[in-house]
Amino acid sequence: MKNSYLLGVICAASLMISPVGYAATISYDLAEVAADPLWKKTGAGSISGNTINNDLVITRTTWPIGGSNDFTLGAVVSSTLPGTPVEAGARLFVRAHFDDLLNPSQYQEIQIRLMRAASDADNYIGLFNKDSVLLAQIMLRWDQTTPRYRIELKRQGNEILMEAAPSDALDFDAVAQIVAVALNTTNFPTLLGPANRQELGFGNVLPVGNMPSSWESIEISTAETPLPAALPLFATGLGVIGLSARRRKRKAAAALTA
Repeated sequence: MKNSYLLGVICAASLMISPVGYAATISYDLAEVAADPLWKKTGAGSISGNTINNDLVITRTTWPIGGSNDFTLGAVVSSTLPGTPVEAGARLFVRAHFDDLLNPSQYQEIQIRLMRAASDADNYIGLFNKDSVLLAQIMLRWDQTTPRYRIELKRQGNEILMEAAPSDALDFDAVAQIVAVALNTTNFPTLLGPANRQELGFGNVLPVGNMPSSWESIEISTAETPLPAALPLFATGLGVIGLSARRRKRKAAAALTA
């Protein structure tokens, strides 16, 4: 009876505790991506070490980890500075079907591009839609021939966030510049596509010449569906009950031998 009462108390308490989400992250280097057939390579360019030469886009049509519609796609990237005010060529992108949006049977496409403005002091990282419309930008001065940044593309609820900072920043979250644009608006024209399909990618789409880009890491994170809150507490309760029963048996055995 005592055990049943204790188990009931534990279960009731567990139902009162809200589950806490956690993030699952997987990281790649460019050599791993080059060897993995699940990453599709499109274009005449090539991979050498951690560098992509000429036009080459690398995409994946399935998330490597499960989770919710919220995601983070990040990379540490450097790119040769173009000689004219055009994009450097390096880009990070996601085409995703979000089943919680108003048009769940369609894709939304989001791109981050490294750009060079007319003045070297005004180079920037741009957030674009599929029609190459600039939606937001982060100004980061390029003081080197090959600037090196950490960039992240995030979906949080009804917003897309772009974050960027110099790659040598000790605390990216503390120093990153952030811009956000709303989903389910005219910012993102939709592409018809099969339901429940996602595509993510990175690489070079070059307007002129060859501007190699180097990719030191590619990280993908999703907010995983957590375990029911009751489950770990319930397991703990079972352990407590087992320990209590074991102690009573020891006491009974000691009483018999006394």
